[in-house]
Amino acid sequence: MAKQAEPFLGLDFGTSTTLLARTRGASGVEVMQLGKADAWLPSIVGVRRRGDNDIVGEEAEMLPAGQVFRSVKRAITFDEPFARILLPDGELVRKADEIAAGIVGEALRRIDWAKAKRKYAGARAGCPAMWDRDQRSRFLAILSGVGLEVEPSELIDEPIAAAIAWVNNRRVAHGERVTGRLVVFDYGGGTLDIAVCDVQWAADLPEITVLSCLGVPKAGDILDGSLLNYVREQMKDDPRYEGTPVQDAAIRREVRFAKEVLSTAAETVLRLDEYGLPSLPLTRAELEREFRPQLDAALEDITGALRAARLREKNPLSPVELRALDHEALDGNVDFVLLAGGMSRVPAVADALQSRFSRARVETVEGSGDGGVQNSQHLVVAGLVHDPIAYDRLNLHRPGFNLRVEWRRGGDPWGGETMYHAHTSLYSSADISSGNFSPNHRSEFRVPHEVRASEARLVVTSQTGELLTLLLDNKVHDSLPVSRIFGGSILSLNLYVTGKILLKVNGHEENFSLGAGELRMERWQVIRGSGSARRQVVLERKIADGSWTNQSHPHK
Repeated sequence: MAKQAEPFLGLDFGTSTTLLARTRGASGVEVMQLGKADAWLPSIVGVRRRGDNDIVGEEAEMLPAGQVFRSVKRAITFDEPFARILLPDGELVRKADEIAAGIVGEALRRIDWAKAKRKYAGARAGCPAMWDRDQRSRFLAILSGVGLEVEPSELIDEPIAAAIAWVNNRRVAHGERVTGRLVVFDYGGGTLDIAVCDVQWAADLPEITVLSCLGVPKAGDILDGSLLNYVREQMKDDPRYEGTPVQDAAIRREVRFAKEVLSTAAETVLRLDEYGLPSLPLTRAELEREFRPQLDAALEDITGALRAARLREKNPLSPVELRALDHEALDGNVDFVLLAGGMSRVPAVADALQSRFSRARVETVEGSGDGGVQNSQHLVVAGLVHDPIAYDRLNLHRPGFNLRVEWRRGGDPWGGETMYHAHTSLYSSADISSGNFSPNHRSEFRVPHEVRASEARLVVTSQTGELLTLLLDNKVHDSLPVSRIFGGSILSLNLYVTGKILLKVNGHEENFSLGAGELRMERWQVIRGSGSARRQVVLERKIADGSWTNQSHPHK
């Protein structure tokens, strides 16, 4: 019998909807019922009049559209501290984090989290792939403020969670061991996230290596704006349309409903009577015509993600050579394309992807019900509640741990500087598109002049500050020795997307007193804390003939 999994709670706080799920049995998922009709809670907060209590979720949909805070998650994406709506008596400005906390808090209230949390081994949450360290920390603080404690290592990029859900679901529900190159196309309300993954198997368990993960802030909200402009154009000669914020907000609300209806129907009607406007038919063909420029741009974003994935190879092409690769060369080794997120339900998305990746399987989960996953919107939250084994076997596209240079004199405590912080991006979408960059993260630090050190070292630490061991040449090390550091020394660290580590002390390349040869990290696994099964970072050394001392890397 399969061992009973410890239950985890998963939170998918989306731009448009919020979902919660929990582990069910040894390998199942239960997407919890938050809404009155749907599993999700609308990620909106309404206000009737200044000074009134907030109205969260479905009831806020009944308010005039201009009185509703929407898409507050985008405030984190764009580093905006405030959100604004227009009430009958003027503009109302609120802290965006308070609005977000109200939505998450309402979702937790509906499952009585205060009483239920003692039954759970922990909680995970999803976030856009493009969020940096500060944005992730901001979100974790919001969650902590409403009683949901999520460790930094348990904040998972949304497309990665979707990949975990789908790969494990194919094994459990269909007996299929998915193997090969997987592209996750996670098209949500606020961001488009694309992950390129390599899936292999060992001991009947999948090992998923994320080769690249890119995010761009253009998704459902952008289509809403395009459809708003389209409807405005249709009504420009109608005297009843005055272009007021209330009317435009009502049109936005209706086109959001229309997008969902047109995922299965050929035509729908925008109901605008209550705002003194005529009802307006909208067809799927009209929607797809407005959507086409955005979809074409999204297909180019896939190209960037595929180029970035090639950078993770041991002997990659140069950025300029990668940029020269055409679609045929990049697309040919893709075996699966997984559609996730509400926007991926637009039929034109699957059609365009199947046309481009003609030899790949384009996967949707609409109506499957397998393992509790009812549709593409459930994939992220379902992936968040898989047991720890799934995450212990996950390799990331950037390190989930810190690199620190430390120094001390005699038996004094170690002092130092973190030169690379966990989850810091090594490149941006714009970097990949330009092709004119060196794919690495670089940091520089001047040692304080008062430092008098007799020894120094490079260490790797978890996000909670624990030292991790290093495996090099079949020997276990607590640290790598660094040349003597003194006050005023200039340290520079380059961490390349290939895993290569280049540390310079006062401009001189450091070989860590362990002999010549480049050092690189074999893989960037998840370090989940003291309970993680993989708490040792494997290093490789490049030797004279150009090969590497450790030949077990999955991407040769």
